[in-house]
Amino acid sequence: MIIALINATAPTGFNAKLSTGLFAAMLALGSQGQAGGCQDNEKPQVFRDLATEILNGDYETFFHEISTPTIVGSRLEYTEKDVSTLSSAFPNGFSDCFAMLDASLNENHRQELTAFFGDGYGLFLYLEAFQLNNTWEIWDYRLSTSFSEVRALID
Repeated sequence: MIIALINATAPTGFNAKLSTGLFAAMLALGSQGQAGGCQDNEKPQVFRDLATEILNGDYETFFHEISTPTIVGSRLEYTEKDVSTLSSAFPNGFSDCFAMLDASLNENHRQELTAFFGDGYGLFLYLEAFQLNNTWEIWDYRLSTSFSEVRALID
């Protein structure tokens, strides 16, 4: 997951490659993508909270929330290197975001691909959540500068 971020922080070609990829992804959406759409009130609160943390560059809180055990006890893991990689690559967070794609298998399942962007750079976040006992829990996620990597995860 974080390998793409490590590769993206290499000084050569990062901005050009990412800007082209983000631009192509935005064109593919047509008028569906709206700036600020990652804060839509119709989303589960946990999706909005996680998007806010990425926007603000609060990666420590993002990973802490991602790693909270689910109702069945499973836990998503992260390392301090994950936090430091994001903090180094995107120290000030992002200027805006929008939900690019979402999918649901039923009313208790949700997948979403969100784009975060700044001045010539961006990041994509994939989230998958299930609602159990009226509480949405994140069961899977991916952060990457590669649109195609996270796009492949949407069913």
